[in-house]
Amino acid sequence: MFEIQELRCEIDDIDKEISELIEKRMNIVKKVALHKKSKDVALLDGKREKEVLNKNLEYINNKEFTSYISEIFIKIMEESKKYQDYFIKNKSLYGLIGEKLAHSLSPDIHELIFKEKSMNGNYEILEISKENISKVLNELNKTSFKGVNVTIPYKVDIMKYINEISEEARKIGAVNTIKFYNGKTIGYNTDYFGFKKILEKWHIDVKGKKAVVLGSGGAATMVYYCLLKKGVDEITIVTRDKKAQHKKDVFPKAHILEYENLDELKDKYIIVNTTPCGMYPNINEAPVPMEFLGNFKWAVDLIYNPEETLFLKYAREKGISYVNGLYMLVAQAVAAEEIWNETILGEELVDRIYESLKENINLKFKMYSEISNQYHHI
Repeated sequence: MFEIQELRCEIDDIDKEISELIEKRMNIVKKVALHKKSKDVALLDGKREKEVLNKNLEYINNKEFTSYISEIFIKIMEESKKYQDYFIKNKSLYGLIGEKLAHSLSPDIHELIFKEKSMNGNYEILEISKENISKVLNELNKTSFKGVNVTIPYKVDIMKYINEISEEARKIGAVNTIKFYNGKTIGYNTDYFGFKKILEKWHIDVKGKKAVVLGSGGAATMVYYCLLKKGVDEITIVTRDKKAQHKKDVFPKAHILEYENLDELKDKYIIVNTTPCGMYPNINEAPVPMEFLGNFKWAVDLIYNPEETLFLKYAREKGISYVNGLYMLVAQAVAAEEIWNETILGEELVDRIYESLKENINLKFKMYSEISNQYHHI
């Protein structure tokens, strides 16, 4: 005879697998609901339900269970339809458009915002290819989506598909936040507001000071524009891009310098790294040598993974003040929610989410590292 406890343990293991599979199914159900909404397709499809039921009953070996399993599948489909109806009618939808988004912290941040402000929202990861940008924007504009964030590599390319662009986004030449409003798409750059919040939070007064920006891409343009608005006296853009010397239309008031000429820079106030150098998994890289950082009072790295890049470690060892990009990430997300919902959420919310996120971020990235290492060894 079987021991009853052993049988119960087997059932517990199977139930765990069933729960995980049903959750996975419901995540797909949610995507189906979004598709139906964008195409104005009815939620109910009796023909499809019969096909699903008959197909799954064919997998049963012991026909004695057929009627019982049939009832289970009917119930699963009923609950799926209920969730689809609830999701479309009650959830305010938001998302992140990008190419590779598996390690994005944006869903975590926006879920914290929803929780803090008792908002019934849902934030989706939307990995798309470049050729589908226009199509996806049109479909989202027809659904219950209020807006989306945009991340690399689409912040510039997406601008050609947007109806209106805000002043700061137009001057920066990049959009990272889109609002859907009355059938139109409106583009903003909340990274700009996020970086400005770093300067204000850490009391980094750049007015009348000299700044150095590492990199000449979209993030560098945003930092350049923000520093100018804050009254910086002089900006130097340091780049490996040989074509950057021709970017005077992008950086009209900046000196443009190549890395081999770093020795020309002395006695500056702030240095900002806008490059991915030092980001996980390449954590043993730094954009400049440690000795060079002795020329500054402040070092800002837009990277937040790892929490302390080698660049910031150098800053610490040289005894200068430093901060990473996590606060900027949170602040730009809150700014996006304010735009989408036409409200003021406040700096206190940014602070609370930042502190909450700091406690969990290292654990999350450690998990990603372990998973990545497992794949590397397969």
